[in-house]
Formats: sequence, structure tokens, C-alpha cells
Amino acid sequence: MAKNPDRETRFRFKQFEVSDCVSAMKVGTDGVLLGAWCPVEGVRKAIDVGTGTGLIALMLAQRGVESIRGVEIDNAAAEEAASNIRSSIWSDMIKIECADINSVSLVPESFDLVISNPPFFSSALKSPDDARATARHESGLNYESLIALASKVLKPDGKLAVISPADREPDITFSCAMHKMWVARKTYVRTSPSHVPKRILWVIARQNQPCLSDTLCIKDDNNNYSNDYIRLTSDFYLYI
Repeated sequence: MAKNPDRETRFRFKQFEVSDCVSAMKVGTDGVLLGAWCPVEGVRKAIDVGTGTGLIALMLAQRGVESIRGVEIDNAAAEEAASNIRSSIWSDMIKIECADINSVSLVPESFDLVISNPPFFSSALKSPDDARATARHESGLNYESLIALASKVLKPDGKLAVISPADREPDITFSCAMHKMWVARKTYVRTSPSHVPKRILWVIARQNQPCLSDTLCIKDDNNNYSNDYIRLTSDFYLYI
């Protein structure tokens, strides 16, 4: 595997480490937020679509999910994810496979949780680096395809958890309606109380239920990490 010299070589969390020198996309706040925030109560079997380095799969395992399948289309990323999993204490709970999720054979109604930190720069110019372009753009994986997938492979009480830019809210809401899925929770993520929401964390369910809505600020007015953000991520970050 060729290494990218611009990448950090290793990210250390409290219970695992993630190498990120080969995969096209770096470990970032979006993935950590989603892995820490998503609901795992009652979740025994999950699939992480576009697993990248395997970060979210490892976070789910730390949170007690027993069986996790990570699917990644990029070969270098899949190899790095598999290496990260092998070096963890949960290597027997996580399976990484290199494949296009649209061509993977999946049993209907077999997962409690579908989770993804998907590419979302649909209108941006593509990177000249093919792997980075695939990781960042919606040409291969998008919110509608994730919602369509979840509508088929989730158990009746299962859920889809994703993170999106705030401006994709109408598109995602429309796709849910098209596939007879229901928004169960939305958390609007602000950099600080004075900023407009930059991201939205979503829980989308197969069953009709009231939608809970709240806000998470990463930092407070003094530019320190907020108490809510610390509570959410303190089981993972070393220095927070």
C-alpha cells in the first residue's frame, strides 16, 4: 500500500488506535461525532457503509455492538481498516470487506443498525486524486442510496444513522418519504452557539415515530469544548 505523506500516521483513542496514512480520507470530527452519538441500545448487528479506516466500526464495538460488518469500496482503505481492526481487541467482532455496497449480497431485514459517514460534496469540483474523489463525492454513494438500502436490510425496528451537511436536510427528508422511512431524531451540530448549524446527525427508522430534535455545540462562547461535546466524546478522545 502506498503511503500518503500528508497524513497523520496514527490516531490514538482511549481503547484503540487508527492508522490513517493510506486511506483517502482522514479521521475527523464528523466520524467521531457519528460513532459516539448514534443509538446502540438493542443493537447486536450493524453494517458500516463506507467504513474508511474502520473508525466508526471500532467505536461501535467499544460501545458493545457484537457483530459489525464494514464495507469499503477503496482497496487501500479497506486494507488499512482491516489492519486497524486486527490490532484492536475487537478483531473477532468486526469484518471488513472491499466491495461496492450496491453489489454486496445482503439478507433482507438482517441488521439492527446501518451507519455511514458518507461522501457529500456533490457540487464541489472533484479532486484529481481518484481515491479522494471517490471518498468525498456522491457519485458512488449518496443519501438516497443509503436510505433505500436501509429500507431493505434493516429489521422492522432497525435504524439508519448518518451525518450530513445542514443544507442537505430537504433532500434527505424527501428521500425518507420516497422510501417510506421516518426521521426519528435530528441533532443540529454548531461549531459554537453563535454559529449556524454546519452538520446534522440523523436517526432514520423504518417505523413511524415522533421526531426528536436538539442541538449540539462543539465549543462554548469562550471557545472551549462544550460540556455536551465532552460528555459525548470523552469515552474515546484521550485529551478531552
